[in-house]
Amino acid sequence: MSLAEILALPVVAFLAFFLKGIAGIGVSTVAVPILSLIIGAKTIVVLSSIVNVIGGLVMYRIDPLPASRRYWWPIAALMIIGAVFGGIALKFTPLKSFETILGLAILAAGIWFIIWRGKQKSNTFLEQLPQKGRLTDYAIGLLGGFSGGFVGINSPIFILYFGSYLARGPMRRLLVLILLPSSIAQLVTYTTLGLMSSQIVLYALISLPGLFLGIYIGNRTFFRISEKIFGTLLGAVLILLSWGLIL
Repeated sequence: MSLAEILALPVVAFLAFFLKGIAGIGVSTVAVPILSLIIGAKTIVVLSSIVNVIGGLVMYRIDPLPASRRYWWPIAALMIIGAVFGGIALKFTPLKSFETILGLAILAAGIWFIIWRGKQKSNTFLEQLPQKGRLTDYAIGLLGGFSGGFVGINSPIFILYFGSYLARGPMRRLLVLILLPSSIAQLVTYTTLGLMSSQIVLYALISLPGLFLGIYIGNRTFFRISEKIFGTLLGAVLILLSWGLIL
């Protein structure tokens, strides 16, 4: 293990989970594109499943917003199915063509968040999670699960779709709820397929200090920002992320 890896892992983990504390996402948005340049694309995809499970459990405990199981359970279940197929695709399929398409979609999502979502009044977004989902909710769950299992990035898909009708509080809660089961499914799939290694587990342990500190500070920041700043922040992150996939 190189010095660059030892130094980069907790720093990137802090940045990723600071964003997760604010928005419910972070690892796939920040850690995957940055650490793929340092430890490799497949390694960070597998590593992200470990830290996502740990971070998701922490976020689940600190976010008390009520959520109907009739709404988020089917989305989470379809995410798990998608994640399994995505994990299998990761083992047998080249990534580049899918990454380019995903990068263009993420770029569009970032522009939408900054320009159009910021212009909408805060009362146009739901302040509570719905009691039950729609067919489009379930389709997005399946697509996001596949994308997460394949390239380690799923949150931009959810941000663009669920951010079109949910306020920042419910959206963060929903992302925490649906990403946790999917992360567990990815972790089991990668382990079963032989993609897990002792070095990846060590990477996860080194990342933990940054993970816990990032969630703590990010959660405190969440209660201090407005809906408009929230949308602008996510839009900027998505645009930056998209270039790493397109180029």
